[in-house]
Amino acid sequence: MPEDPRLLDARRRLVAACVTGTNGKTTTTSMIAAIVAAAGEPSARITTLGAWIDDEQIADGVSMDAFLAGLVRALAAGVPAPRARWTRQLDRAAAIAFALRHARSADVVLVAGKGHERTQIVGARTLPFSDVEEILRAAGHPASRP
Repeated sequence: MPEDPRLLDARRRLVAACVTGTNGKTTTTSMIAAIVAAAGEPSARITTLGAWIDDEQIADGVSMDAFLAGLVRALAAGVPAPRARWTRQLDRAAAIAFALRHARSADVVLVAGKGHERTQIVGARTLPFSDVEEILRAAGHPASRP
């Protein structure tokens, strides 16, 4: 089945942040939209609860038609096009260090997750891990366990 031309156009023209996981995805996308708005840029978000351009809800629920309509409206609203490459880093500690190393003075680095927890679940294993300690380590501060 050929891809919808609206999807192809959006893929070329939009900056995207994709949020996956179990709990907190809608809250996280709302926080990202608020950060984008605080930077003076228009934002679009599409969640299981609906689609928004800035603060205007343009669709209830989720469907492919609502998703594509959201993409078309985002392009029309001037949601910015990509200005930089992206990087995929599967190791959480390495991803935090990379983001902090490449952040400029006016950038916001959002480490979304369960920052209060002291473990990370990887497959069937529970490993010791602290977002706070990794942020401190990457920023050049000694991490300490309370």
